[in-house]
Amino acid sequence: MEAAERLTRDQEPSVMPAATGRWSPPVAGSVTEHRLDPEKIAVVGHSLGGFAALMTAAVDSQVCAVASVAGFDLGAVGARCRTDPVVRAAFVTAFEGELLPLQGTSGEALVLEIESAGSEWSLARLAPRLADRPVLLVGTGRDDVTPVQIHHEPVVTAYRTYPVPRLEHRVFMTDHSLSDHRVALARAVIDFLDRSVGVTR
Repeated sequence: MEAAERLTRDQEPSVMPAATGRWSPPVAGSVTEHRLDPEKIAVVGHSLGGFAALMTAAVDSQVCAVASVAGFDLGAVGARCRTDPVVRAAFVTAFEGELLPLQGTSGEALVLEIESAGSEWSLARLAPRLADRPVLLVGTGRDDVTPVQIHHEPVVTAYRTYPVPRLEHRVFMTDHSLSDHRVALARAVIDFLDRSVGVTR
């Protein structure tokens, strides 16, 4: 799973939350450094990056719009791991097989970190913090990494229920990498950003 490629305690706190579930926004302090227009800051992410994008927007009011593509809901995964030993074992094995260059961790350690964060890493619970800005959620209907029934539909339902008034959502019938929908995805994201923050192409 792509999530395992980046999930580790060894990463910078501004990029990945610690096991406590606290989240440090990376946007704060970057506006001046990178000469960003503070009125047009948007965050877009895919997979674990989608999780990071939503978490960042939820704690940083400078983010004017956010888009998550095939977002990996660590909170949902943690809840399933805590209640289903078979699911937990599958995630441990999956993460173990994708550690790649990560050092000082393991599939078991990553699952423990997800479990210990609890609801703090739930994307559905972010609805109140995102209700004041545009949100785009893109699911992938043929995805065995972030199945829409677990990672997309519950989040959409939570945001519509709260509600998040400027929520937009769609599902592309494709795989996790959107292999055959890259152009359609680019158009959808660009259109969302154009309407949300006035990005000039």
